[in-house]
Amino acid sequence: MKRRRARRSASRIIGARLILLVAVLVAGAQVAPHVLDRAGFVDRGERVATPRALRGGHALTWAPSVPVPASGDVVGRVTHVRDGDTIEVADHPIRFANLDCPETGTPAGTRADRNMRALVSGRTLSCRLTGRKSYDRWIGSCHLPDGRDLAAAMVQSGACTWWRG
Repeated sequence: MKRRRARRSASRIIGARLILLVAVLVAGAQVAPHVLDRAGFVDRGERVATPRALRGGHALTWAPSVPVPASGDVVGRVTHVRDGDTIEVADHPIRFANLDCPETGTPAGTRADRNMRALVSGRTLSCRLTGRKSYDRWIGSCHLPDGRDLAAAMVQSGACTWWRG
């Protein structure tokens, strides 16, 4: 008799957990179903939830994204340097069009990262976005306060090369 009761209570617990899991998954899909389609979705300025990296078992963690201005221009301080060809200006991640830099974690990638940090640290940049996205980054070009193109400055320094497609 005790065995039957133990099985029944275990199956009830498993059933309740499954129902909870389904409810959480459905609620997540209701919040931002379009985020899963990275191929053609364009953020039209509204704040939408975007998935965070699926590290550490936080697959259902959502973070608000930063809207892009309708004009396609971003002017602001550099808030983060991700690597040699991707920076964040006013919290907008921007990947430089036609620039190819070595990957982070390699000696050449570390040199490119350091070079980018030296060029943009504490500066206000003006960037023009193309309207395309690559993963979570907007594709575009940025200019330093003195008018120099940032991608051209990286190529000129020898840290990166022009991308050949």
